[in-house]
Amino acid sequence: MNINSLKYFITLAEQLHFGRAADMLYISQSTLSYHINELENELGIKLFTRNNRKVLLSSTGAAILPLAKKIVEESSDLQKLAAEANRKTPDVAKLNLCFDACFERFDLLGIPAAISKLRKENPGIDISISLTGFDDLISGTASMKYDIGIGILKPKEKTSQLLNVLPLFDDQFAIVYYPSEPDHASPDEVLSGAKVYLIDEDERWTETITNALVSNDISREPILLKNFSDILTHVVLGEGVTIMPKTQAEIEALTRPGMHVLALDYPDFNMRICAFWAKDNYNYAITQLLSEIEINPAISDILW
Repeated sequence: MNINSLKYFITLAEQLHFGRAADMLYISQSTLSYHINELENELGIKLFTRNNRKVLLSSTGAAILPLAKKIVEESSDLQKLAAEANRKTPDVAKLNLCFDACFERFDLLGIPAAISKLRKENPGIDISISLTGFDDLISGTASMKYDIGIGILKPKEKTSQLLNVLPLFDDQFAIVYYPSEPDHASPDEVLSGAKVYLIDEDERWTETITNALVSNDISREPILLKNFSDILTHVVLGEGVTIMPKTQAEIEALTRPGMHVLALDYPDFNMRICAFWAKDNYNYAITQLLSEIEINPAISDILW
């Protein structure tokens, strides 16, 4: 059954005259008669009673007429919706990714492999990558400046209602330190009297960590340094500790013998890495990329 056959049926039911109905449909009477007969055969019913002088709608035809009209109307709505979506769809040859600058190891999410596969399946695609602060990432993704934003949410933190949110994995903060001798110290014991080094320019998370320390009765004024490598130098030399995402810390520990990573099991120190994209962004490369993201199997034991 096709929509045109239903349109022919509706028009003839309204006109009850093959000549007038055919003229309105811009087809011949023989074509109209053929399609009506085909529809009747397909449905196994008689839609009209007719003779040489008049055409009447059968009782069965009258019963299905409202449904036929509804189907045709919904078909028209679907065509309009498809045309509107096609009009809104950005150039799928471009995909703009933006990463939260406070997290340095998004490669652990399997994103490079997903991008590589997307490029292989779409040879002409232009993928651009940006790093920015969280607020710009959210506003830029909502305004479709970025197609996908990948960043970190704090506990109970909400984002713009204009965005879809896909959680990728949950992480938590951990203390990173070099003990003078192997120990099984608690977070309170490690932090007691220790200098805490944090990134100077990462105000969002520095403030979060400082407030969380205070709220958990671990009051400590951090020492702020410009970059992560300087912080690790101080930590490696036993001059203090730092607090960073546990996943990232575990990876760093793989190449730094003696480094201890102690998870902070407090609600305030939890985080969720998520992908964001605008609800009105119809670039299908978005879901194509996100569906390919898999946690790197080499570090899955560390993550979970």
